[in-house]
Amino acid sequence: MFIIGLDLSINYASYCISKDFEEFWFGSIINDPSLSLKKREELVNLTDFIDNFEVIFTSRACNKNANKSKNYTDAERLKLINHVEVSSKLINQINSITKYDTNVIIGLEGMSYGSKGSASFDVPQITGIIRRDILFDILNSDVNRLFIFTPSELKNIIGCKGNAGKEFIFDAFTSNPMIDNIKDDTFYEYIIKNKDEKFIKNITDGGIKIESPFNDIIDSYLSVLKIYSTIK
Repeated sequence: MFIIGLDLSINYASYCISKDFEEFWFGSIINDPSLSLKKREELVNLTDFIDNFEVIFTSRACNKNANKSKNYTDAERLKLINHVEVSSKLINQINSITKYDTNVIIGLEGMSYGSKGSASFDVPQITGIIRRDILFDILNSDVNRLFIFTPSELKNIIGCKGNAGKEFIFDAFTSNPMIDNIKDDTFYEYIIKNKDEKFIKNITDGGIKIESPFNDIIDSYLSVLKIYSTIK
């Protein structure tokens, strides 16, 4: 059985896929136009020596002007096209790993109410598109194999408070991921060995920032852990 955890966002739609909680795949659909060329190259380089790790870039991530338009209608059309592209790349990546296996369950975090500005409209739009595509293109319309968790219960499952910040989730993940088999995964080993590098964990005057896509990928793992804990 494939157990899939997703963390859906505009810039870093990320996934953790497990087969029977024994083998793992991690990755992110990167849609962030502010990402520097240097970091993009560093992420691509990671895929060469981390097994089952993949980053896929959208046209928006590779072209800062891809979604810019002074015309409101055109801007909204471009957003829609971009959101469909993110969903398509995510669905294709999942299906390439599962080989269209029908024995699949998916868990994801419910939408946050903390979005501000245009994100309060854009996040529900992209989330709705991805949920729809998940239902029809992966789950064969079986909504009973889709589980949607509150943000607090996902944080609780790894031993964090419901209002815990990303740095606490990161520390909990690196200290005890709670699924023993993941400790042998090369992605997890890389995180452990490099957890204090600025590329992953940036300490500034404002506090600690866990860099994307690592924080998003770890968030996607929480849904897998939640399903694991429920089954066990």
